[in-house]
Amino acid sequence: MDGTVASQAAAHPAMTIEDNIAFLQEERKAVQLMVKHAEKGVENERKRLGALRDETAKVRAHVRAAKESLIEDGRLPSSAAIRERIEVQEALQAVSEIIETLDVHLEALAELATQYQKELAEQKLIPKGLTKTDKDKLARLGIWSASS
Repeated sequence: MDGTVASQAAAHPAMTIEDNIAFLQEERKAVQLMVKHAEKGVENERKRLGALRDETAKVRAHVRAAKESLIEDGRLPSSAAIRERIEVQEALQAVSEIIETLDVHLEALAELATQYQKELAEQKLIPKGLTKTDKDKLARLGIWSASS
């Protein structure tokens, strides 16, 4: 019976139920990875689309301002120039806010650094060769830490 389906089945034994379950679980993982990859791709494209829409809105605003400046009274400042000034002011405002936030964080960091230096100086005053009991007492007082 060479060449028949029965002979081929005998040459290749069937997978056990456990093997089938393991195989299907692996297939499920592969499909889940493909779905995650596709979702990331969709999210990236959404972000890109959002950025393109923002850029398109800016270009349209510039075109509108340019059109308006063509029909405005020449003695008045152009809409394009006004829009540009507004955009520059908004950018400056954003940078100023970032600088203010940075200054606050730098002040907090300076305070932490000062406090850390004081803590290090205090720990240097603690004698070496303390017993575990001494260390436990100092830890309860907040003077000693496990990392000391």
